[in-house]
Amino acid sequence: MREKSKGTRPDPAGMRRTSLYITKEAAEKLEAAADQVLAKLGGDTPRYVALSALLLAGVEQAPVVTRRLAEQQAAELAARLAALQQEEASGK
Repeated sequence: MREKSKGTRPDPAGMRRTSLYITKEAAEKLEAAADQVLAKLGGDTPRYVALSALLLAGVEQAPVVTRRLAEQQAAELAARLAALQQEEASGK
């Protein structure tokens, strides 16, 4: 179980305060998407509701993201292998 640091408020029921270490681009796009959701909904929709919904929608894309990242890694490795093979062929 997580230790609560002294001097902080307890999280409300069903909520968890967290911080994420993500790219600047991802943070900016998440904020922009939340702004878009809130602008479309109007009213009293809390920001945490929009952010939570966006994160949950992203979680549903985990298989697609995994495949995409694996393809990127495979392409990077293939390029590195090709460079090594070229060095060997040229006698470097």
